[in-house]
Amino acid sequence: MTTRQHFFRSAPVMLLVLACAGQANASTPQAFLKIDGYDANGNAISWNENVSALITVNNAGDIAMKQGAAGDIYRNTPSDPDFWAWTTNAAGAGSWNWHSSQTLSGATTSSASDPWMSAVSLDKILGHGDPDLSYGFYAKNNTNSSQTYTLTIGESIIPPVNSPTVVYADFAAALTNPSGNLTISPVSGHIQQFMLSSDGGLSFVNAGVDIGDSFSTGIIGSSSYLAKSPTLTGPVPSSPATAWNFMQIVTKFTLSPNNDIASVSGFASINTASAVPEPDSYAMLIAGLGLLGFMVRRNGSSRRKY
Repeated sequence: MTTRQHFFRSAPVMLLVLACAGQANASTPQAFLKIDGYDANGNAISWNENVSALITVNNAGDIAMKQGAAGDIYRNTPSDPDFWAWTTNAAGAGSWNWHSSQTLSGATTSSASDPWMSAVSLDKILGHGDPDLSYGFYAKNNTNSSQTYTLTIGESIIPPVNSPTVVYADFAAALTNPSGNLTISPVSGHIQQFMLSSDGGLSFVNAGVDIGDSFSTGIIGSSSYLAKSPTLTGPVPSSPATAWNFMQIVTKFTLSPNNDIASVSGFASINTASAVPEPDSYAMLIAGLGLLGFMVRRNGSSRRKY
């Protein structure tokens, strides 16, 4: 069995390029997407996308997904066959859509009869140093084998937070099942983890609000999957003289094959014990805003199906 790996190098930008998915080497914003699975011939495939360049930062340290214009394309290097294209819907909401060179036949173009092995769009990255993080992305598994998706986002906590703290997280998925059997499941533990660092992202401690169990449905059509944590007392830094200065969400799940779709959104926050965390994606989906895959928070976004 052979393995194809596609590693992407960021073009020069103001954000620090991180050495590997899921680990920062400085307290700068980060975003990674990793996909693992198998092609139609049983060959292992792996894509690792550093999308930190699609994050903008304002003077207050708040982060957001970079907004594009119709026709905008982002490539990590000019020669890459893979790229992200900005696409807007009829309402004017946009998302970054990944155009992979790996179609089911191995060709570099995509059509309805020869789709990309995995269709992905990045709908939302949002973070506030006050501090909270949220995201939204869409994945469609066009192969006949399960695929594993890992999205990692992180940013600095400004100002750093010390004990006592409270932590909270929620997770939601709008699922489309065309084949009759859909499963979204964690690789280990839970789908979404919230991690804290007191050394700028060099090492992490689990915040204790992991959420997202396995969900399966045999009903053809659309369904939703919702989860939220209780508000809990946050972990304490190892040294009384330190404080939490970097936070990270890691969302990792396996999606069943045959064109199954998961449009997922998540939120996590850490606050001083006197503050009340603001639920995000769970509340939005409960309100009926996410059942078609729209992820909305402060600067709502949308996605395009392939």
